[in-house]
Amino acid sequence: MMISRLAKLTGIVALGCSATALAHNYTYIDALYLNTDPDVGDDYDGFGIGGAAAISPDLHLFGQISDQDELERLTAGLALNHNLQPGLDLVAGASFESIEIGNSDDTGIGLRADLRWLVPNSRFELSPGLRYVDLYDDGDTALRLAGLYGITPRVKLQAAMEFADDADTVSAGARFEF
Repeated sequence: MMISRLAKLTGIVALGCSATALAHNYTYIDALYLNTDPDVGDDYDGFGIGGAAAISPDLHLFGQISDQDELERLTAGLALNHNLQPGLDLVAGASFESIEIGNSDDTGIGLRADLRWLVPNSRFELSPGLRYVDLYDDGDTALRLAGLYGITPRVKLQAAMEFADDADTVSAGARFEF
């Protein structure tokens, strides 16, 4: 009887450890290079800094600021992260959006839904998602494909492509987790 209880306890601890090992971190800073290719006009190149801060196990604040030639952008929001299974989270959020292109600026809202999947037995994380941003009285929907590769447990290289109705954006950089 004692061996049976010890076996069950060992199994529970092992499951807890594997779930912890496959848990996503929602407190980090991103440093990014960005290239945005609008449907009309020249490309915008530049840099951005972003990040997230967990405020509870299921909620986090997120934001990003970027400066790409004449395109400046600010995003700030709140997201819910829900674990679907070990290593797979559903993330849904809403944001305040601000953009300035040359002498034209606007503010609006954004919505997002992403999956975050830690590829088993690897250092890769894949994150497909959808974005919706309403600026200049025009809603724009985008498909986003992102990936991260862990150099260390707290430092990751990342790349993303976002395909929208009005512009496509490619980004690359590093993530530093806390």
